[in-house]
Amino acid sequence: MEQLAVWTNASYVEQGATGDFYLDLECKALGVNDDPEDGNTFAVQLPESVRIAADSALFVDGTPWGGIVQRRVSDTTVDGVLQWEGRTWHGVLADRIVEPPAGSAYYTSTGTDEECVDALITKLGLSTLFEAGTGTGAAISFQHPRYKSGWTSLLKMLASVGERPEFRVSRTGGTVKVLIDCVAAATLDELADGELADVEMTAEMRPYNHCVAAGQGEGVDRDIYHCYADASGVVSTTQTFTGMAERVTFYDNPSAEHADLVDGAIEHLRDLQGQGEVDVSLDEGANVAIGDYVKAYDQRIDGSVTAMVTGCVVKVENGITTCAWSAGE
Repeated sequence: MEQLAVWTNASYVEQGATGDFYLDLECKALGVNDDPEDGNTFAVQLPESVRIAADSALFVDGTPWGGIVQRRVSDTTVDGVLQWEGRTWHGVLADRIVEPPAGSAYYTSTGTDEECVDALITKLGLSTLFEAGTGTGAAISFQHPRYKSGWTSLLKMLASVGERPEFRVSRTGGTVKVLIDCVAAATLDELADGELADVEMTAEMRPYNHCVAAGQGEGVDRDIYHCYADASGVVSTTQTFTGMAERVTFYDNPSAEHADLVDGAIEHLRDLQGQGEVDVSLDEGANVAIGDYVKAYDQRIDGSVTAMVTGCVVKVENGITTCAWSAGE
């Protein structure tokens, strides 16, 4: 079946489709700084006769790949085509921040996975484009990190119950909606010695386990907070490791009020936990998505590391789709 690039107007009503296109798309799980410019963009080349309005949706029919058009690029050295660029579905979510409700320190999600996704979409003001799809019925009770992006919050919320988001475009009566399904996160097990992928692995034997955080104030009046991680990576105010086993990291946020300082310190120390690091370039045939996991194993050191799938580069050319997945970057 021919793959089609479909575009809409700014109200997400279909305007046209063509099989004559080239797509280059990148999607990523955001890092600790939640930089929305870090990936989650696309570029598509279409016949120069095609015209697309700003803020229109563009997607490859039957796939999760698409986004919102932001720019048009004209290159006179390339005959017959124009390039259109924008944010992927992931990037649209990344451009919104999850703020706590007035009078509350945190935004919390409680209910089934489908209900929580629906409430998060509404909170982010994205209901004209996104809609909660199907869920597993998993019960969620999740406290969102303060002032993180909608994309990061969605990933973390579903990961808390072993799930990941999956995007699906719905076309009803010519109007496009992007459905966010909740599916169980899978683990691609035992990528042994690079059989299924190129693996560079670091097995962490002693991660940082003590965070000293400094907030507002100067000198002896500066706000200082301590938190600790235990052998399982659980962060609390109880110290587990002392002596030579203790490793201390510093979190500096001189503008943070105490609640923000605590949240930032805990998040910083949590980010340093885990079994280690793994940088995996998966084969194109790997059946994974962002939010799934890969487990790498090296017989030489009898060690394994599990890491989340964090990125994908998708290219569609002459009707052929290639996907290059990465994990643990």
